Amino acid sequence: MLNKPDDCLKRFVWRSIEARNSREGAMEYRAKVLEWVVQEKVKRLLDFGCGIGQDGVYFATKCPHALEVTFADIVESNIKLVSSYARIFDIHSNAVLLENPENQSLPEVYDMMFANGVLHHTPRARQIMLNLQRYLRPDGLFICMLYTTEHFKSRNARNLQEYAFLSEGRLPKSAIGVFNPYSDFYDVAKAKKLFEGFKLLDHFVTHQGKFGWYVFTPNARQVAD
Repeated sequence: MLNKPDDCLKRFVWRSIEARNSREGAMEYRAKVLEWVVQEKVKRLLDFGCGIGQDGVYFATKCPHALEVTFADIVESNIKLVSSYARIFDIHSNAVLLENPENQSLPEVYDMMFANGVLHHTPRARQIMLNLQRYLRPDGLFICMLYTTEHFKSRNARNLQEYAFLSEGRLPKSAIGVFNPYSDFYDVAKAKKLFEGFKLLDHFVTHQGKFGWYVFTPNARQVAD
């Protein structure tokens, strides 16, 4: 894909966005996140664990005001692809290769951080979240998707090791060749513990209750309980 001309890459990414929008759940969470982006007048967004960047592209192209997106991922080929998005989609963007998310520096402070299906794939989610918090504005938002108890039950796994295998479609490796060594699942109480020191502003589920979405903000922000 990296050797394709810009128009081919643009069609590929946008078709991927449209394909996911046509499935249950994707359009729902994207609409809700975009509402927060607009309501909070977010100017800088971190798409943490961006993959090929469909979500970040969607938010940037649909946002009525200028939105800068930093795409961050552990897969180098993804970073090479999203590095071209500023040119391809005419948006403000940059890209960061994640080598050690537990202590890695980021290029700026963000109004919003977005992590879609990332933190439940590491036993060190708390350490990663605390590092990311250093780069989140004190009254900013952290929006993430975490697998739910319903997701775990749907896989009929006997333990987390088996769940890690089954949660990725019974394949030991993903399409990009990265082995998934870990998966976990969260209810609201467990998500709040992960984000201890934050306030939960919103929570909803998609994909027949299998994906749990959370909108957190640091406690420095004054919000109604």
